[in-house]
Amino acid sequence: MLVRRALTPLLLLALAYVAAPYVAVWRLSAAVQHGDASALRRMIDWTSVRSGLKQDIAEGLVGVHQSAGPAAVGTRGAADTLPPFGASFMAGIAGSVIDHEVTPEHLVATLRQLQPAEPDAVHLSVPDLRHAFFDSPTSFVIEILCPGQDSADQPLRLRLAISHGAWKVVRAWIPQDLIDEANART
Repeated sequence: MLVRRALTPLLLLALAYVAAPYVAVWRLSAAVQHGDASALRRMIDWTSVRSGLKQDIAEGLVGVHQSAGPAAVGTRGAADTLPPFGASFMAGIAGSVIDHEVTPEHLVATLRQLQPAEPDAVHLSVPDLRHAFFDSPTSFVIEILCPGQDSADQPLRLRLAISHGAWKVVRAWIPQDLIDEANART
């Protein structure tokens, strides 16, 4: 009986810990669906997300493609690559754009642009959750397909981490097709 009394609070605590990121994802989805920029501001570490996107651009993962190796310096490699100096320059410009454009208000506006035209729509479409899992005790990753993507497309990946006692989005990996789609609509 004493063991049961001791284990019950621990089991409840463990259950709450495991459920917390799923609740955070549900709250994030509701904020996206309602276009609630103030809730998104609280649920996303915007500085960290911007930093990660800048890193992706600097590494040539999205947007700007660099030439490989020092032999390519001063030459134009494949048609879609830049020499290292050009890639660095473009990454700097892209970083400024990210600082200005990656905001809760711009996210809501972009999601509204990606929606099918429905005259009286109050809610935005909810993304299709593909995976949600812990990748460490303090990190939780979700993969979602956004409206307009099909199952063959690369999903949007988000990492949540515990920050000040709450799960927040701290990193986003945006597939190039979503970036291209958003740019085409603006």
